[in-house]
Amino acid sequence: MVLNLLNLSSEIEDISANAWVWISGKGYRFKLNEIVENIIKIKKISKRDLIQNLARKLNVSVGPISKTLYGDDNNLPIPVIKSLLKLYGKKTHFYKYYFNKNASLIFTSRQKKVLALKDINLKLSEVIGSYTADGNITVLIKIYNKNKEILNKIIKKYNLNVNIQKDRDKFFIRTSNIDMIDLKYIKNEFESQYSFTYLLEIVDSDLTAIQTISKNIEDLFNIKGGIKRKKGAWSLRVYNKIIARYFKLFGFKYGRKTETIREPMIIKNNILQIKSAYAKGIITFDGSVKYSGETSITLKNKGLIEDLGKILDNLKINKSVSENELFGTIILDHNNKKTLSLFIKKTKKWLRLNDHLNGFKKKVGSLKEAKEILFKAYDNYNRKSISFNELLDKIYLKKELTSQEIKNKDTALYAKLRMLERMYIISTKLIINKDVKGRFVKKYKIYKFNNNLKEWRLPSI
Repeated sequence: MVLNLLNLSSEIEDISANAWVWISGKGYRFKLNEIVENIIKIKKISKRDLIQNLARKLNVSVGPISKTLYGDDNNLPIPVIKSLLKLYGKKTHFYKYYFNKNASLIFTSRQKKVLALKDINLKLSEVIGSYTADGNITVLIKIYNKNKEILNKIIKKYNLNVNIQKDRDKFFIRTSNIDMIDLKYIKNEFESQYSFTYLLEIVDSDLTAIQTISKNIEDLFNIKGGIKRKKGAWSLRVYNKIIARYFKLFGFKYGRKTETIREPMIIKNNILQIKSAYAKGIITFDGSVKYSGETSITLKNKGLIEDLGKILDNLKINKSVSENELFGTIILDHNNKKTLSLFIKKTKKWLRLNDHLNGFKKKVGSLKEAKEILFKAYDNYNRKSISFNELLDKIYLKKELTSQEIKNKDTALYAKLRMLERMYIISTKLIINKDVKGRFVKKYKIYKFNNNLKEWRLPSI
């Protein structure tokens, strides 16, 4: 599915020539001159008249239009291209196709040039999935005026909790709590100017997941984001207008996502590999993998649960779906190796499921090293239940414990004991006691510490 890159421009947001979005590609200048010549011929107007006509339509001075129409390079402002095509009214589809197909760069006058992405691919679909799970786009609006009192009136009218700041001879405020449709009113009624800062942010607790999405964005757009700690998680931040506009092109809105967000049409109408990459982005960021390998995803957005369910059906991955008043949950077949492909490689969730499917393989040289690995792999995320290290210490001290001695109300206890057995750290023996007449009396398990470190196999971290 080819994207319409001319829609990366916005009449509402790109209010001046300095804010225009530009596009560049092979043969652009030749095509633009062809359109201009045809308009002049059909409309029977001069080039000067055409420039003035475009300047009025775009509400700018004639300078930027003249530079575009008399220029000799392939860098063109999208608003001028769209206005010329509308004015020409012929072969519009052909020219739009040409500009989209041959695009190489997209940029603004003040930011780094972005590679023109013309179609959906696997990396981009993965990024869109991660954004669907844990992303948002913030548009920070800067409103400025020489009169401080006018800004106070704006603050009062829109009930804004902001401070007035000063920059040289002007005062300004910054906010993300004003709708775009109100800005035209602010400009006319309060005679105030405004500008925008665009931020794409994706957050997750797994650094590997964030780094992978950051690398995808850099590979796709040639734009490098910044990664920072944020309240116990990792935040990928990309300050770029063009990338924010791309997400609008995909069907997303600015601001925090609502619980009604659905699979974008550019994904829904695409091939299965693209849909699978999209599901991978969502499940990596919002899914979970338990100690036992049980894999699930729970969302408030039941519509998105339905969309994911259809993708899983097409991938032939068994699942069960349940819903209550607040949430929808999908439990995936964690014994199917296809499920592993729904997680970004080397993330903690991927490593945990990989260990479940393929067995633990990491060798260790000491008990201390084993305990460090168990902490990093599991205990670091433990909230309530007995930790692997506590359990290992109990068995190590006594060398042998019965299930009666180790009884605990912790529901995860026996799952952890089974995992320690799979790691060859302990062995298990079932004891069945009978009386002299051979009648069953009781049964229990003996958990024995394995002193042979060479046999131990720990989880990947």
